Amino acid sequence: MVFTGIGRLAGYREGSKNNKNWMNAFIDDAQNPLDRLQLFVADEVQGQVRNIPIGSDAQIEARIYMRSSSNGYSQIAGSLASITVVK
Repeated sequence: MVFTGIGRLAGYREGSKNNKNWMNAFIDDAQNPLDRLQLFVADEVQGQVRNIPIGSDAQIEARIYMRSSSNGYSQIAGSLASITVVK
């Protein structure tokens, strides 16, 4: 499922593993900063995230899906499809 809305970029972390770059973005609900999503960021969107100042409100599009964990239970996961600063 694809969701769109306004969120606040709370930060991100990135690194490399097995010669691949990875990034996770932390997006807060603009109305309630205690509600936070951690989203995987694909390679093609990582530059957009780096160019947005932390604490900025942004229009986001996220794909939310279920995945199976190692213990057999389903978990909600998500990936950031796009992000742009709200002016």
